[in-house]
Amino acid sequence: MELKHFILAGAIALCASLHAAETNSITTRDGTTYTNAVIQRADPNGIVIEYAPAPGSVGIAKLKFANLPADLQPRYNYNATNAQIFEQNQQSANLRRFVEDERAKREAELERERQRVELLRREAYEAELAAENQRQADAEKKRLAAEAEAKRLADAQALRDWWDYGLRANLLRDLSPKKE
Repeated sequence: MELKHFILAGAIALCASLHAAETNSITTRDGTTYTNAVIQRADPNGIVIEYAPAPGSVGIAKLKFANLPADLQPRYNYNATNAQIFEQNQQSANLRRFVEDERAKREAELERERQRVELLRREAYEAELAAENQRQADAEKKRLAAEAEAKRLADAQALRDWWDYGLRANLLRDLSPKKE
């Protein structure tokens, strides 16, 4: 039983590879010729081929059944209704992808904007904090300068007082009667 399945699977794989490796030229209804065309895949609305657009080069193209010669259409089970449904599904899927991509772009843009606003807020807060720190530092400098000035004035007054006291003492000594 397993041998039968193995042989059947091998036969299917051989047929599929021979079918995919079918090589010929295909001329579409609009007159375009694809030389050395190898059919890679058949979809409900057409076939995907690999071909040689110029000697030594390779191209890939999707040929819709509506543009293929009538003799190729039945070989790949072309059905106009199925092709139309397939294309509608493809368009719907493309539209969903587009909408999802646009939503993702919009969300990424909103996130970038949110981060930008957060950065601006943080910078404004830090600038305000720096300004407050500067105001406090300036106030501290003024306070220290005022204290220093008050100390200088007090020291100067003390020096004047000492000087005045010394002068008075000398004057009193000079003016007092001398004991002989």
